[in-house]
Amino acid sequence: MDPFALYEALFVDPATPKTLLDVEFLKSMESIGVYRRVHPVSSEITFGFEEIYSLVQQVFEGGEDLSKG
Repeated sequence: MDPFALYEALFVDPATPKTLLDVEFLKSMESIGVYRRVHPVSSEITFGFEEIYSLVQQVFEGGEDLSKG
């Protein structure tokens, strides 16, 4: 996966105020060190949700299953 694909996709259509805001948001995330790998998900084909769920578990519950308890 190309890490710059999301950034480059912002410029496919003509720039709008929202586009500029999105670009600056990505730049600010990168500058403070929170810009990480983008995890693609799809609600249409239910792809990627298990990986996101796992990451949330690691952050908030130290790996324990959130559905238990």
